[in-house]
Amino acid sequence: MSAMKKSAWVVDDDEDHIRTLQNMFTSLGFDSKIFAYPRDVEDNVTNGFNPDLLLVNLNLSENRAVELIAYIRENELLDDPPIIILSDEYNEESEYAIQIGADDQLSFPLTLEELETAVSNAYERRNQEEIIEEDQEEF
Repeated sequence: MSAMKKSAWVVDDDEDHIRTLQNMFTSLGFDSKIFAYPRDVEDNVTNGFNPDLLLVNLNLSENRAVELIAYIRENELLDDPPIIILSDEYNEESEYAIQIGADDQLSFPLTLEELETAVSNAYERRNQEEIIEEDQEEF
């Protein structure tokens, strides 16, 4: 029996990004689930679904990407998944997104290698934070 694939939730409303990201995540061994609206992610979390990774476009037409990141980081139903943001440029919004819990930032055009590195780094960061939290709990 094969192990279950990890799930990558992509929050983006740009059709070109969605096609590209689905193909890239498939190449990396992830099942991808696409959400055009942050509220759809929140509904899935409320219904007990838990992503292994999130990629959130900061340029969503609904303009709620940063709120979604805060919701994910504050939600105790989740296993603290890595979050990668997608933005055209590094700016105040992307800086704030990283301050409140995003692990990395990417921009289009994007290569498979860049996504793979960002995913790997995001998982490393989450694992290091878990180790630090466990050490602090011991004291």
